[in-house]
Amino acid sequence: MTQRRIGSRRLARTAAAVVVTTLALSGGVAHAVEHTLPKDITSVPLASISNDRDKSISYLNLMLGPQYNVRGIFVRTKLDHHIVSTDVYPLHKIETKKGIVLGHGQGVEAILLRGKINSTDGYGSLIIKYINNGLFHTYKQCKIDLTRTAPTKWQLINAYNGDAVTHIAVKTWLLGISTLTHVCPTGGNNA
Repeated sequence: MTQRRIGSRRLARTAAAVVVTTLALSGGVAHAVEHTLPKDITSVPLASISNDRDKSISYLNLMLGPQYNVRGIFVRTKLDHHIVSTDVYPLHKIETKKGIVLGHGQGVEAILLRGKINSTDGYGSLIIKYINNGLFHTYKQCKIDLTRTAPTKWQLINAYNGDAVTHIAVKTWLLGISTLTHVCPTGGNNA
């Protein structure tokens, strides 16, 4: 096989990877199975999530059971004031080694969340992992803490500076996500 053919195939694979990553991060996002919030669950707002690729806003909520025990995470995404998706992620899936995929598309898992949340202690430690370079399939990750401030109030806390986090802005670049503002310090990969 000639060098020219090998180079053309590499270029084609590289271009395909760039297209897939760009689609995954530009609103071509698939979501978990659509759900409504169960009747015995209380939704506790944690943060809003925006991105620089489209005008959608996602609202991240903690789900509390009848005894105020954490049951999982509930995410509702809106675009132009219309609900686009409503997703429920049970706690036992968040606490697995892989965690849950909050955003993906075209076969690329763009944003993942995993960690432990202890209802009794009122504390959680989470790791948000995001694709930084879709071409080389490299990820970065950051820590974020979760603290109960009242029986039905919880708050996300930046693990690096102790600030309360009420909004997360997903900042992208050509090949992936550059950072998650208000969560990750510059440079990421600090978990």
